[in-house]
Amino acid sequence: MNPRFTLRAVTYGLIILLGLAAALPSLLPPTWRAGLPDAYRAHTLTLGLDLQGGSHLLLRVDTEALTRGKSGRQAAEIRDDAVARSLEVVRRRLDETGVVEPLITRQGQDGIVVQLPGVTDPGRIKELLGRTARLTFHLLAAPGETARRLPGADDGRVYPLKPLTLLDGGNLEDARLGFDPRTHQPVVNFRLDDPGAKKFADITTHHVGDRFAVVLDGEVITAPVIRSPITAGRGQISGGFDAREAGDLALLLRAGALPAPLQVVEQRTVGPDLGGDQIRMGITTGLLGAALVLGFMVAVYRRWGLIANTALVINLGLVVGILASLGATLTLPGIAGLILSVGMAVDANILINERIREEARRGRGGQSALRAGFQRAYATILDSNITTLIAVGLLFQFGSGPVRGFAVTMAVGLLVSLFTSISVTRLLMEWRLRKHPRGTLKPPGPDW
Repeated sequence: MNPRFTLRAVTYGLIILLGLAAALPSLLPPTWRAGLPDAYRAHTLTLGLDLQGGSHLLLRVDTEALTRGKSGRQAAEIRDDAVARSLEVVRRRLDETGVVEPLITRQGQDGIVVQLPGVTDPGRIKELLGRTARLTFHLLAAPGETARRLPGADDGRVYPLKPLTLLDGGNLEDARLGFDPRTHQPVVNFRLDDPGAKKFADITTHHVGDRFAVVLDGEVITAPVIRSPITAGRGQISGGFDAREAGDLALLLRAGALPAPLQVVEQRTVGPDLGGDQIRMGITTGLLGAALVLGFMVAVYRRWGLIANTALVINLGLVVGILASLGATLTLPGIAGLILSVGMAVDANILINERIREEARRGRGGQSALRAGFQRAYATILDSNITTLIAVGLLFQFGSGPVRGFAVTMAVGLLVSLFTSISVTRLLMEWRLRKHPRGTLKPPGPDW
């Protein structure tokens, strides 16, 4: 056997096996998927809000304090920067919570839309997003000194703080839930970056015996006495936390502070846009349509139709595997993009078969007709896919939310169809001709 043919067969086979393995958890029924290893079982496509329901939040970035006294272009720039930074902080906070594929988009001048597929009780999420999480460190003021008075978070006391902020959360490098080895109470262990560690060491060195307040969003979390210099850049925030509160605080500190408060303008829990009956009907009609297409290919192209159908099935499996690997969320527009890309893959296979038929009518032998047919079809398939990819790229660039989901699914489907239509289909056809060589192809019935 030709070494080049063998190398291609092995390479394509490995690619297909990896792609189908990536798609398998998404295609198996839940009862079968439960027996898979945890990491592999989690490697599945996520259904979007329109397919499985979830929660919808509309947040508004309160930039009034930031833009007070500003006017014109300067105020607009401050607002845009605050909204852009808030989007990033919201995204980091939701990523930390483990919410599967939240959809976060900007709406209007100061709005942020958050969609949480599968989350029917967003209370904790709303609480996390509603906290500014601005962390600052202050020394307590002595009697008679100018002081800024802030309430304690849990003890009901009022603390007089020196107005100067000695350190803030911008120097925070990490924060994690921990437990105090003496009291076994939940605490937040934090680590500062190098400039913050140096500043913290200077503060604690020069203020041994003074009280040092940790302030979060205008409330004093804790105000311990500095017993000795802290030079390692690490510290501990303790308070009346339970484990969940300490974990949430650590999450907020890791994700960073919001530049402005967020207000929940709208909150609703939504069901899937399609009910169970409609989804089942969609699956049934989709399978029926697929069966008709596959039957058509076999009826018209016979054995070569079977090869084309094999490539189409591989194409669908690879698309699902790639989308699962990318952590994509499947929505109704995404399903539309998937169906459209499969339709273009069918068109490519029909074009290839027709070009080979034309070469066979001219009296070419099997291998010669195959090569000439693919050469003639290749340019047309490539041009149509590239022009469609350009349009899809523009959709992704200027669209948002479901439009981007459609664009991603469509782009992945087009790229995979190029591989299956041109590479896999050709390999299978060459294998068929090598196994059953014929002198000349029959033009009308391609029974090769």
